[in-house]
Amino acid sequence: MTITIKDTEVNVKQTFRSHIIYEQITGNTFSPKNVTDIITFFYSTVMACNPEITIDFNEFLDWLDENPDTLAEFVAFLTANDKRQQAIAPKAKEKATAPKQAVKKKK
Repeated sequence: MTITIKDTEVNVKQTFRSHIIYEQITGNTFSPKNVTDIITFFYSTVMACNPEITIDFNEFLDWLDENPDTLAEFVAFLTANDKRQQAIAPKAKEKATAPKQAVKKKK
C-alpha cells in the first residue's frame, strides 16, 4: 500500500518496527479494539516505513480527515495481512501441538 503525506510517498507495510512504535506510544501490544487503536497503528506504521517524515499525530489526524478513504484502505491492508498470517499459523500451531512420540528407554 502506498500513500502520499506532505508530498512524500510512503510505502506502507506492517513491520516489527511499526509494532514497537505502537507499543512505545500506547504501552500495549497491537490488538485493535477501536478506531483509536487502528489509527494509532496506522500512524506507527507510517513512522516505521519512513522515519524521515516529519508529521506529528495531530497533523496525521488532519491528513486522515482530508483523506478518509485511506483508513478503509489501511484496514483492508491489515485484514489481508492477517489472512495471510492465519493461513500460515495453523500449520505452525499443528506442529507445536502435535503429540510427542514416547521415547523408549534402553535397559
